[in-house]
Amino acid sequence: MDYLVELLRCRETASAHKKDLSTEVIKVIEGYVAGINAYAKAHPEEVLVKHSFPMSVMDYLTGYNLIIHFFSDTGDILGELIGNKVSTVEEVEMEKKTIGSNAFAFSRKIMEHNKTVLNVNTHQPLEGPFSWYEAHLSSNEGWNILGGLFPGAPFPMIGTNEHLGWTHTYNYPDLIDVYELRVNP
Repeated sequence: MDYLVELLRCRETASAHKKDLSTEVIKVIEGYVAGINAYAKAHPEEVLVKHSFPMSVMDYLTGYNLIIHFFSDTGDILGELIGNKVSTVEEVEMEKKTIGSNAFAFSRKIMEHNKTVLNVNTHQPLEGPFSWYEAHLSSNEGWNILGGLFPGAPFPMIGTNEHLGWTHTYNYPDLIDVYELRVNP
């Protein structure tokens, strides 16, 4: 992972874009990191990587940047490149990649009961690193969110409150192209 963080310049990217986050989002991340650090301190026997705590906001943003690469299949491409097993365009069949997710929003104008409907099917597994955890967050600042979040996320990626709903989808968009350069000696 250290190699990938350096190769993909995750810390540099996180540092360059931290200024793009609102102070409110940074406060949420600070609270999340404080909670993780407190848990690690209270339960040292559960910490698998002993020198990874205390975690900082920059550590969190660096890790989040790394995870974004896995959602865009960068990890698979790197594995193919390192293993010298890159598929050609003819070999790639998108139809074989059957896991995906979807969401549909229906306006109240077309619904019989005059209510807006958000239908979410994220196709996420029940276990493992891409499974959802459910949470209900409420605060004195007005938060009242019910939804699902990935391990490591400080707030729900899919959810609802009194005014809106949102979702997260995952499928196989064509985000990465690999080219082989052949040099004439």
